[in-house]
Amino acid sequence: MTNYEKIKNMSVEDMAEYIFWLGNGTEYCYGHCIHQNDKSSRCFFADEKYCIHGVIKWLESEVEKE
Repeated sequence: MTNYEKIKNMSVEDMAEYIFWLGNGTEYCYGHCIHQNDKSSRCFFADEKYCIHGVIKWLESEVEKE
């Protein structure tokens, strides 16, 4: 199995955690989280579970047209 295949076979939850930890936690989830523009959100307080939940929601959302 290649690394690509392993990543492609991840669950949404596993992928969200992977994205979260790619950049040392909340540092990288900006741009990959539905809560990123909510200044009152717990993301700004480094709430890991909340941020991972936001990344899951981002992964499940439709692609925005560029």
